[in-house]
Formats: sequence, C-alpha cells, structure tokens
Amino acid sequence: MAGSVSGEFIGRVIGGRFRLESLLGRGASAEVYLAVDTRLRRRVAVKVLHRSVSTDQQFVRRFRSEAQLAARLTHPNIMVIHDWHDGISETETGDTEPAHLVTEYLDGGSLREILDRHHKLSISQATLVGIEAARALAYAHSQGIVHRDIKPANLLFTSDGVLRIADFGLARALAEAALTEPTGGLVGTARYSAPEQIGGGALDGRADVYSLMLVIIEAATGETPFRADTPLGVLMARHQQPVIPPESLGGLGEALTPAGVIDPNERIDAATLVRRLERATRGLARPERIPLVVPSAVRSIVDTDLTQHVDVKQPVGPVRPIDPAHEDRVGSESARPLPSEPEAAEYNEPTQKPTEDRPSKSDSIADLDENKETPKTPRRWLRILVPVLIAAIAAGSAVGWRAWSGRPQWRNVPAVVSLSAADAKRSLEAVDLTVKSSVTQSETIEKGDVISQNPLAAEKVEAGTFVELVISSGPAPRLVPELQRLSVEAATQLLENVQLVVGTAEEVFDEKVLTGIIVSSEPAGSVARDSSVNLVISKGPEPRVVPNITGMTPDDAQAALPKGLTGVVVQQSSVTVPAGTVIAANYKPGSELPRGSQVKIIVSTGPPLVKIPATKGLSVSEATQRLRAAGLVVAGVDGPPDQPVTGTQPSDGKSVKPNSEVRIQT
Repeated sequence: MAGSVSGEFIGRVIGGRFRLESLLGRGASAEVYLAVDTRLRRRVAVKVLHRSVSTDQQFVRRFRSEAQLAARLTHPNIMVIHDWHDGISETETGDTEPAHLVTEYLDGGSLREILDRHHKLSISQATLVGIEAARALAYAHSQGIVHRDIKPANLLFTSDGVLRIADFGLARALAEAALTEPTGGLVGTARYSAPEQIGGGALDGRADVYSLMLVIIEAATGETPFRADTPLGVLMARHQQPVIPPESLGGLGEALTPAGVIDPNERIDAATLVRRLERATRGLARPERIPLVVPSAVRSIVDTDLTQHVDVKQPVGPVRPIDPAHEDRVGSESARPLPSEPEAAEYNEPTQKPTEDRPSKSDSIADLDENKETPKTPRRWLRILVPVLIAAIAAGSAVGWRAWSGRPQWRNVPAVVSLSAADAKRSLEAVDLTVKSSVTQSETIEKGDVISQNPLAAEKVEAGTFVELVISSGPAPRLVPELQRLSVEAATQLLENVQLVVGTAEEVFDEKVLTGIIVSSEPAGSVARDSSVNLVISKGPEPRVVPNITGMTPDDAQAALPKGLTGVVVQQSSVTVPAGTVIAANYKPGSELPRGSQVKIIVSTGPPLVKIPATKGLSVSEATQRLRAAGLVVAGVDGPPDQPVTGTQPSDGKSVKPNSEVRIQT
C-alpha cells in the first residue's frame, strides 16, 4: 500500500518496550509483526496501521475511542489487547510513533489459513468453532460493542486450539472514517457482510451473527453461500433471499438457519445462537483436533534470537484435542510447556549412582579379601527387588479385587451439564470419577450450574479419571451506558440492548436540559444483568411567576419581573391612574409562564384626550353648549356675540386634555 513499506519496522522498538522481530502478515489497513515485550519477556503481536490510515483525523478519533472500548473486553474467546497508541499523541519519551495495537500473540494461526490449505472442518469441529465465536460475540454485544468484520482471518487460535476473535473496534474505526481499501477490500467485505451493512445505516450485533453464520458454513463446506462473478452480485443476492444452509450440515444447518434471514429485526442474536449450537452438539461425535496452521515466522525464530529475550525453551507444543464442551482453561496442565533438558533431569529418578561413586572391580576384590565377606551386590538387588515385588503384589490384588467385586475398571461418564455443581460432583464421585472444576460467566446457564464437561457424557474412562467441569458464575456484568442528553425512548432502547431495564423515572426542572431529555442516571459502572437503572428526566426550565406590579414606575416594574421573563411597556390612558404609573400587567399576579415569555407592562398616560367638536356656523350659545358637552371650558368670544361662529381656538378636530380652555371666534 502507498505510504508503507512492507516490513519497514522490523528491528524497531515502539512504546519503549516492544521490539518488532518479524513480519507475520500484511492486510488492507495494517502490518502484523511478531514482537518481544522486553519488559515482561514474552511474545506479543503488534498491528502497525498504514500511514494512509493513521493520518486520517476522523479515523484517529474513532480508533482512540474504539481501542479503549475493546481493551476492556475480557473473555476467553476474545484476543487480549495489551496496549495501543493512536499515532498522534506523544509517548512517554516524547516521540510520535505509528498508530498500533499490541495484543497477545496467538501461535495457532487463523481459520483463514486452515481454509486456504483446503482443510474443511468436520461438522463437530465447525460447531465447536461456532460455539466459541458466538460466546465471544454475545459477551461483546452485552457490553455494547459490535465487531462489524467477522471473517475467517479474524478467528485465530492458541497453540492448544482455543479460538480467539481479533480486531474488535478496528473495523468500526475504519468504516466511520470512510477510508477506501485497496483492490480486493470490497470482495472481503462483501463475502461475509450482512445485508444491512451495505446501506451504511446503524448496525447492531445481529450483523455479526449473520457474518459468523457464513463463516461456519464455509468452514464446514469450503464455500460461502451466493457465489457470484462480482461482489455486487453477492450483495444483491443477499438482499433478495435468506441464506439456507446446505442439508449436508444436518443439525448444525438447522441451528444456523435463523441467523441467515434478511431482516435483522427477525434474526436471532448471538446468545440465542450459542444455545442453538450447544443443542446441535447432541449426538455429534467428539471433534478431532483442528488442523492448525502455525505461522512460518515462528518456525524461523523460535529457537534462535527470541530465546535470548523471552526464555522460550520449547517450540510450539502438540495441539490438544478439543470438544464442544471446551472452555478456556488458563494454567491447565495441557497448556504448560515441556521442560528443557536441565529441567527434565529433575523429573527422572536416577537408577544408579554416578560412575565415580561406584566401587571399581579392584576395590571390590580388595574388600572381599580384607573383610572375608560375601559380595554386596545381592543385597543391593534385594533392596531394589523387594519394593518392586510389594508394588506388583499390591497392583495384582487391586485388579483381583475389582474382578472379584464385579466393579469394572472402566466407567461411563454420566451427563452432568445443567446440574448444580454439588449434584454433578455427587454423580461423578458415585462412579469413582474425580471432579476438577473452573468457573466462567454464562449468559444462558444459571449461576452454580454446570456449563460443560470434559470428557463428554457416555464416554468410557478409567476409574479415578478427572472430569473437568465448567461452572457458571452467572451472566457477565453489564456496563451501564452513558444516558445523559438522550431521550427516554433512546435510553430505554440502549438499556435493553445490554439487558438492563429502566427503574424509577423522576422528573425535575432543569434550566439547561430540554423537556423529556435525561439529566442523569444511577447507578454507574458495572451492574448485574437485568438490573434497574433509575432515570432523572428534565421537565424543562422552571415556570416563572408573574409578580404584582400595579402602581409601580415602569423601571421598577421591569426590575420586579423574574429572570427569564421580558417586560414590554405599553401606554394606555386612564382617568383614575396618574400618568407614568403602571396600571397593571397583561397577566394576573401569580400566573406561571414558561421561561422566555413576554409580559406587557401597561403604563398610564392619564385621562384620555378630548377632540374639539366642529362649531362653524352655529350661534355663540349653540357652540358654547357643544364645547361644554365635550368636557371643554369656553374661555370667551372673539368678535360680535350676535354673529355666527366662524371657528375656535384651538381649532376643531384637535385633541386636547379634558377641561382645556377654548375661545369661540365669530
């Protein structure tokens, strides 16, 4: 890819501790290196993102967020993220390094490598892969995280065959940055994508379920459904009809069928897929070892330079047999490396003393001659032979006792899955089997009940054999999502997605949060599945109460209004309220108004004005009567009083205050 040279970082130390030793693989967005953690002296894998990806600001923001979320995932079937860097912020040493993820190193290869070797999995093996992957997805989805890129290349294995899903979070960061992959990128996307992924809309965990269904079918048959000449042809086919697994898959196909429907609202979720696949194991033969493909880079360095830093004394060991009931057992004896030659010596009881401690032939003869005793060799053989005879007699007695008592040496393992741990222990010990148990979380099995057993039910084993039980500790805790600033409907849906419910809903006034939007919630952090989350919901700003402003000046009335109300002065005449005094507001005192409401402050202009009536042509007496009737005072007559009125001063039509003086003109 432009902007990156394949293997250019080999030999470089990043993060102040991870030395990149060799290139494991190269993809559309990153190169993967085998590295040494020089601080903890262990192998790790480092995914270094191409510069064309890590210089995109939108990608960097999303990558930082998604890496933090993915690093919190803790599940036996999810690859562990040890460290990450966004390629923008400075490290502790002040340097800027390429964007990268540091993960556990999985030396069992990927499902993609197995399929590329033309190895198809048996029905039992494919079912086991599906169960482990679906359990990981169910857990991630319960934490609100969707993978978005489930494909064989992201299903990796440990050296003892335990499946881990890789690249949680990275797919979403790439998708939301709208980055274009090189030729072939669309083919990979189309090959395993759900129908709803093509539209670019919101996705949930059921898109991962659809992709996993396609992967399982390919693992068992060697082909994915809807083969077409172009990626577009594949996508069009998936939009038009559901995936129907081949009849050759039998019960596995029946379990996968509801995962292949077109509408995600009608598709099963990952937890349901786990239950269906577990039921499909009934009657299946125990799976053979999965044909793991160990990366060639490991073979070339495992016995050379890496041993100087990681104390690796042994190559990758044999692959353990795995079965549908398998769960990750960290620290089990099967995962422990073989001792090196010096260590192995501690496990071998010496059968004779070193040469220098044994008497020479001449010494023995001298002793006989000097002491006149019989040789010591017979006594040494007696010391060795007697314990051997005693052990043989004891073993023979035990076998004879079993035959005599009728108790066979071999036992049929009873079925104890779904029993309580105590009942399972009693059932197994009743047939002389020994219990070895571990605990893990389960979304489907009640706390304290058995999730799986190994060996499986009805298998024949020797008396005293350890039967490994995986006991449920109940569902994984749920991380309460951030609900502030969401609507009640959106918050309810988000809680349902992680299997939590709304508890109490308290409504409060809030000056900053709109009505119907969540102000806060509690509890925070992790809680048990199906727990209640209490909501505090905004009723919007508190209403403002209109005060009594009658009789105030306009300025005093403005100051008396509560913050959030706006006063507007409106003038109005009044025969009773002096001019410049507030008559009233347009709302009664005590009225509650929403914040931002407008209140009219009605201010008196005094009594209303009087319009001088028309008097032209009237006699003086008639004009006088008309003016007085209008509330005016006749101040005198200008001209002969017996002549008709020619006008008034002020003239007719003008507005004057009541009781104003008017002179008649003739």
